[in-house]
Amino acid sequence: MINLSFLFMNHNVNIVPIVLAAGKGTRMKSNTPKPLHKIGGLTMLEHVIHSISKFKNLLHGVIVVSNESKQPIDEIAMCYPYTTIIQNEQLGTGHAVKVAIENMIGIDNDSVALIMYADTPLIRMESLERMINAITHKNRIGSFLTFNTSDLSNKYGRVAIDDNSDIVEIIEYKDASEKIRLQNLCNSGIVAIKMSALVKLLSKLDNKNAASEYYLTDICKINQSEKLGNIASILCDESDTMGVNSRYELSIVESEFQKRRRIEAMNNGVTMIDPSSVYFNYDTKIENDVIIEPNVVFKDGVTIESGAKILANSYLDNCTIKNGASIGPFARIRAGSIVSQNASIGNFVEVKKSQIGGKTKIMHLSYIGDSNIGEKTNIGAGTITCNYDGFKKI
Repeated sequence: MINLSFLFMNHNVNIVPIVLAAGKGTRMKSNTPKPLHKIGGLTMLEHVIHSISKFKNLLHGVIVVSNESKQPIDEIAMCYPYTTIIQNEQLGTGHAVKVAIENMIGIDNDSVALIMYADTPLIRMESLERMINAITHKNRIGSFLTFNTSDLSNKYGRVAIDDNSDIVEIIEYKDASEKIRLQNLCNSGIVAIKMSALVKLLSKLDNKNAASEYYLTDICKINQSEKLGNIASILCDESDTMGVNSRYELSIVESEFQKRRRIEAMNNGVTMIDPSSVYFNYDTKIENDVIIEPNVVFKDGVTIESGAKILANSYLDNCTIKNGASIGPFARIRAGSIVSQNASIGNFVEVKKSQIGGKTKIMHLSYIGDSNIGEKTNIGAGTITCNYDGFKKI
């Protein structure tokens, strides 16, 4: 991954992450809470947490959950500086944020609340940075992340702005007239706002709308009368805001994630013969001058060093491929394996939890498991090594 930290300003403001994850996700038709479905091998919730984590001055975050999703999301939250808070009734986004704040201890009124959604895993750090920058360097009390939609039939709220690109009002789709629905500036739902202003505006929310819910977006209209300050509209690419409500949408977001990783790899000097057929994990590390042929899958924890070749129809998981090594075609490299410099793993060879020495060749139809193969070794076809003596595993 490209390190973008040098692009980010020092805002000298504490940021409080609030991640909304209490939605039922019924359209997923799954026993797994929606935020814990994976994109590129990582849960959507963790994608969101990772995008926030690049900020300096982060305070302890909160994740708003339902009763049903608390236990599995707790298992994720405990790995990060986050606490889960239960929203017993799903009464809208405004209500969810209010529940979060009411359960916080020692609120820092000078901090900025960064409100995110657990099912929007493609948000770029650059967009979040510009949202905070609008507050700390452009004298706004808050900002909403917005985008120009290419599909006017989508159900996002429409955003009305003034000549300075500050938000006057956000009209939810259910409450919008046909004329307003024809406008293409849409609300992503992601908000950065001074905590002091947020607390005041939330106290004025009501649920007099088509859904009888407390909309967080209504704080923009309330602010017009309260006059606490301006709220900026920060434009981003529409793909950044992709949300997931169904298995089909999960596949669309996965496709966009893979597209970004392929472009990133090629920009960093990786050659891919057929990029659309190569699948990356979120933590895949590939150095320059690697060649990847079609139909290759990288799972968790794969590192490919410069000059290696990954030939067609190969599958790699939790392994390291050293400089100049060749893998495949039709090879499987499993967890715990290291293929050393200039070694060759050929077709229909499986390697598991083994170290393959430099310039060693295992060219076809072999299984190498739990072994340490020295340098310049030639392993013939049909060879099997493993930790099993025919009666028990050793």
